[in-house]
Amino acid sequence: MAVYVLGCPCQGEMIVTVLLDGDEVKYSILTDCYLRSIRHANVFARWCKKIGVSHFDTIIFTHPDVDHCMGVDYLVRLMDPSYSSLLFIHSQMYAVVKISEDQILRPFREIWSGYKKNGTLHLQSKTQIRSKIMLEIEFNSMLHESSLMQLVQLAPDDLYLADHNLYRKNGSSHNDLSLVYSIYYNNKNYLYCADMPGDGVKYIDENYLYNVRFVKIPHHGSPDCIALPAMLFGCTSADITSVTTIYHKLADEYKLPQDQILKLYRKKGRVYCTGPHIHSAPSKLYKYGGVRLSWSLFDDSVAAEWGGNAYEYVNSI
Repeated sequence: MAVYVLGCPCQGEMIVTVLLDGDEVKYSILTDCYLRSIRHANVFARWCKKIGVSHFDTIIFTHPDVDHCMGVDYLVRLMDPSYSSLLFIHSQMYAVVKISEDQILRPFREIWSGYKKNGTLHLQSKTQIRSKIMLEIEFNSMLHESSLMQLVQLAPDDLYLADHNLYRKNGSSHNDLSLVYSIYYNNKNYLYCADMPGDGVKYIDENYLYNVRFVKIPHHGSPDCIALPAMLFGCTSADITSVTTIYHKLADEYKLPQDQILKLYRKKGRVYCTGPHIHSAPSKLYKYGGVRLSWSLFDDSVAAEWGGNAYEYVNSI
């Protein structure tokens, strides 16, 4: 299994996850999108082909914020023009974008009609969530006669949305809609937390916080998201590899996630970031960054590579 986190300068991110059998890509998942032009989309498409992905089996848009879905029309035009990928979104996200006047979100309306017509659009319901399986895939591999991968929706819980009055006209932030899910594979959990707010974690089914090997740390979510690592460390004894995109306004040193959050994850394992930090050279601040994490099923080891504005976070930073 390999996870590629592609961070854009100071802002958005997109994550590509592939399940591998040797060099062969058995299944591919795209989480979120941030492409500022058709030129960026073309570069992204060429890069995908280099890693063996010409089409995404599943696409997940976690919530309707620009830094997680900008350039969706470019993406679909190049990577899924037939609308054959499985597209997962929160049902309320569909409603929010449908009435939105934001020009950047407008392309969603046309795209969703194509996925809906093909029967590949999956709206995640607003019902109370207790380990809700979104997708289950079984495939043959060299290591096993069959391998099982599950996508499990962990948040948002209907109780959380009700507590925050999300359905009122002046509702909460779009971050409250963030789809939080786990890839359950080889008896381990890989957590994708989007921009989950700090208090949303109390609604997550703890069964999927055991045997966690990877966490995508929320970056534009709550700066007080301390409850998640605390719960994780109580459930998981093994090292956890974490990754996030740093949002940094250099003018006032405003930074998310905060260093106190990153230091917590650092105590449990390695932490990788894309985006600028205070010691970055000026030439790297506005470059794209990439982190590749790959797990071996033989010895549970993880290998990491990074480039561009990406770096490994250490407490001295």
